[in-house]
Amino acid sequence: MRVGDLVQSIENGSGVGNSWVPSGTVGLVVRLFKSSGGADIMVPKLGNVYTYFYSSWEVISESR
Repeated sequence: MRVGDLVQSIENGSGVGNSWVPSGTVGLVVRLFKSSGGADIMVPKLGNVYTYFYSSWEVISESR
C-alpha cells in the first residue's frame, strides 16, 4: 500500500476512532503510518479523511 493507491475495505468496522465503514467501501490512501500499521484514507461517501488499520483494506488500483 502506498500514498495515492485506491483501496477497498475488506472487513466491516475497519475504522480506527470515529469512522466505521462496511466492507466494500472504496477510498484513497493519503498518508501512511508504518509504525502503527495505520493509514489516513479519504472515503468520498463520508466526505473526509479518517485513520484506519491498513490490514483491513486491499489495494484495487496502484498509484503510478
